[in-house]
Amino acid sequence: MKKNKAGAVVRKVESGVVHILLLHNLPHDYWLLPKGHIEDGESAKDAAKRELLEETGLNVNLIKFLGVATYLDNNNNEVLLNIFLAEAVDGELTPEDEDHELIWLPLNEAIDKLSYQNLKDFLISCASSIETINS
Repeated sequence: MKKNKAGAVVRKVESGVVHILLLHNLPHDYWLLPKGHIEDGESAKDAAKRELLEETGLNVNLIKFLGVATYLDNNNNEVLLNIFLAEAVDGELTPEDEDHELIWLPLNEAIDKLSYQNLKDFLISCASSIETINS
């Protein structure tokens, strides 16, 4: 069974360096991009914006669609993760769960921290799009 999810690479620029937001699941020590399920009748764009608000407390502007990363979940279901490039518009950085933390890291450090090789490969493949400020 295929599952559709949506999420984003949320970026900000500090002193000319692009940082991206990672979610750290403390009990399992997983480092991930903020993401979640696409509800029935919901577009991937709307799901990404909703999930980002729920998981991070941030309202985001989706700049562009970066692509789809695929992986198998814990039940061996294929997951299609629609990933957008985003920037925060407003809100207060607040994790949805008390056992999660949200951390801004420079892009290369964030790629190294990610727990899953498919996400690392995905970010490497679109690093130039993430780093281009006027995307």
